[in-house]
Amino acid sequence: MKQGRNMSWWRRLLGQDTGDVDPRVPIRFDAGGWTPNRRATGAREWTDALGNVLRLEIETEPAPYLAAATDLSALREWCRRNAAQRDGGIVSVDVVEVDGRQALQIIEKFERRPTYDYEGTLIVPLRDRHCRFVVRAREQGRTGMREAVITGHLVSSGELDLSSMLAAGSARDGAPIPGWFSDPYDPAYEGRTLRSLADDPRVDGLFPDHPLSQVRMALVKLRASIEFDDVDETERGPTLTFASAGEERRSGREMSAVAVGTLLLQGGRVVDAQTILEESLKRHVPNAGGEPARVAMEWQLLGLAHELQGHLDQAEAAFEASATGFAASLGERHLRTAQAINSRARILISRKDADAAEPLFRFSLEVFESGPAETSDAAVAWNGLGLVHIAREQYEEAVGCFERAVDIFERANGPAFPDTATALRNMALAWKRLGDLERMAEAWQRAEDVERAAQRRRPGIG
Repeated sequence: MKQGRNMSWWRRLLGQDTGDVDPRVPIRFDAGGWTPNRRATGAREWTDALGNVLRLEIETEPAPYLAAATDLSALREWCRRNAAQRDGGIVSVDVVEVDGRQALQIIEKFERRPTYDYEGTLIVPLRDRHCRFVVRAREQGRTGMREAVITGHLVSSGELDLSSMLAAGSARDGAPIPGWFSDPYDPAYEGRTLRSLADDPRVDGLFPDHPLSQVRMALVKLRASIEFDDVDETERGPTLTFASAGEERRSGREMSAVAVGTLLLQGGRVVDAQTILEESLKRHVPNAGGEPARVAMEWQLLGLAHELQGHLDQAEAAFEASATGFAASLGERHLRTAQAINSRARILISRKDADAAEPLFRFSLEVFESGPAETSDAAVAWNGLGLVHIAREQYEEAVGCFERAVDIFERANGPAFPDTATALRNMALAWKRLGDLERMAEAWQRAEDVERAAQRRRPGIG
């Protein structure tokens, strides 16, 4: 037996005075960033620089609810009732793997007006006992930013509708937004505290200091580092015989991949956006599921994610799929279709394929200019046509296209729009090829002025 060595290690980890923690469970995990709290009683406790708390408890009997549950739904129902008894609600309940064992992971939230506290728990069943890792975090400082950003985004995109609240005057009474709260697994459940759309794990990367993001990151780190050091003393115990679908597989309402992908792209999380959009599209394809126009929009955003990473072949394929989807669902001359075609043309001209790009730019420009007012879409198409002319060494024609693009950008977006600077730099290149260095310098200086003005006005998430 290795018990002597293991008990020595256990005391080094938790301190000489093991208190109520059973020393016969030799366990180790990555405690980096956590400082022991010597004042804790009944368990071992640590805190981090943000004030989050990690607590380790060893219960000297098996967890009855793990053995009694017949499936994951029954286990989630038990967790839901348990959270409700403490005036809380569940964010997620799942079966995860810890050191080759099945464990239960629970994330709960508790309303502490005007914010929420979050609690993440890992319950690992052992031979005749079980251990619990509990991570607690509460929102501090500037609160509500995550909820405000996501609410504003969903309202502007049409995924949240405030019209019924505004008509009834309930927005002033603090009533919940319709569709904002729901139980993650039972849409019919109505409890005091419910998961919100802002609790979506896919946006954690945009709000790393939010308590829910902190809880999830801590649980990931624990799951990856927990080890039970002596198999003889920590026999696996009861097995959870049902599989889990993962936290992202819920039956409750959630943000669309379009909404999440857009937020991530705006926040600079391009790789995360690509991953989420690709996963969503894979789920659509086998069963031809999803709303056709929404699927086409996912392709459009995926194309943008690839373009931002310089993956031009993948970007063109995604934009082509988007254009095909929009044409089939909305019509060949719909604005969305033209935008996707325009995006594909941009990729083609960036690859110096002027012959393939020109007809696409001209088609999309015809659609854009048939509307009631010129928009940035038309300016992008004019800029693209200017690049087509440069590729063909038609520099005077190129200057005319860039002038149209700059004029539209400025009228549609004001003097500090980044794309205006792009068109001005392209214009400077055309003037240079024509040998007019004075006009080249003038266009270049205007571009720099626009970029400085745009930088001063640039907002950020959070």
